[in-house]
Amino acid sequence: MFFKKFTEKEKKFWDKIAKEASDEINLKYANELLPIKEKLALRGKDAPGIKVKKELRAKLKQLEKKIENEIKTKIRNEFDYEIPIAEVEKAGISTTGAVIENELVPLKEEFTKYRKANKLWKTKFDTIEYEIVEDNKLFRMVAGEQQVIYGGK
Repeated sequence: MFFKKFTEKEKKFWDKIAKEASDEINLKYANELLPIKEKLALRGKDAPGIKVKKELRAKLKQLEKKIENEIKTKIRNEFDYEIPIAEVEKAGISTTGAVIENELVPLKEEFTKYRKANKLWKTKFDTIEYEIVEDNKLFRMVAGEQQVIYGGK
C-alpha cells in the first residue's frame, strides 16, 4: 500500500484547518444536537419511549453523518497541497516483451531528490522481525520496538 506523507508544514496546516472546520461545523449544529442528546440521556419516568428513542437515535446518527461530511468537504476545499504525478510512456518493456527505453530510472532519480528535499519517508526499515513471546503473543519488531499484532491488546 502507498500513502502520501505530508511534509511537516503540510501536516501543521492540515491540523489547523481540520480543527477550525470541526469547531465551526460542530458549533453550527450544536443547537440541533443538544436537545436530541438531552432527550436520549433522560432516565426513568422522564425517558422517552422505545419508538421515540429509536427515532432520536436515527436523527442523531443522520445529523452526525451530515456534520462529518461537511467537515470533510470544508477541509478538502481549504487544504491545498502538492501531489507529485508523473506520466510514464516507456517502462522498459514493450507489449511484445522486447527491451525498450526505460523512463522509470530517471523518474526514480527525480522523485528521490523531491522526497529528500521535502523530507518524506526518511525512516527506512531494512528488516522486520517477528517474535512469539509470553503467552503466545505475536510481536512485530520494527526499529527495535515491539508491536503486538496477535494475542495482545
